[in-house]
Amino acid sequence: MVHAKPLDERHPGYDKLPQRSKDKFADLKNLRRHADNQPKDKVDQLEKVLGAMQLGSAPYDLTHEGYHNLVPGDNDTFKDLLKKKPPLNAWDGQEMDRFKDIMRPAVPYDKNHPGHDSLTPSEQKKLANLNLKKAGSEYLPLADEKELNKLHKMMDNPVPFDENHPGWNNLLPKEKRDFVQS
Repeated sequence: MVHAKPLDERHPGYDKLPQRSKDKFADLKNLRRHADNQPKDKVDQLEKVLGAMQLGSAPYDLTHEGYHNLVPGDNDTFKDLLKKKPPLNAWDGQEMDRFKDIMRPAVPYDKNHPGHDSLTPSEQKKLANLNLKKAGSEYLPLADEKELNKLHKMMDNPVPFDENHPGWNNLLPKEKRDFVQS
């Protein structure tokens, strides 16, 4: 459980998962009890789905599991924003995004992050190297910090794997058919 919310079909983020992830979760959920006896790649897949559930645990309202993370002054501002009718203006939208970042459960930016698969292999390697570098020192050089933040943003806003993905044209016709059928 995270913040007293079980990581199963009852979790608020479960409904936000795409059907493909829900199906994968159904296949993998029994692994949690027996993770020591399972192949590492299966356990990693489950961790990604669980991370996606945590990241998508909306709605962001006064009952959200991370509401307690807001400081008292932000509580009032957040309540005022909830009273406003969408769409929010640019400033209010930025404030709401900031509150969502504070309220959202922390999912580490590593190979188990749900957005890790959206990175290219070279970006995944960069992420691993920068994470090691950051773990080994207190501060990263500014250029490395900027690169790490760029990778984090890419992981937070992944390009969906579908027919509109920029790499779709790299697939062979058989691979495209297999992908659409899966």
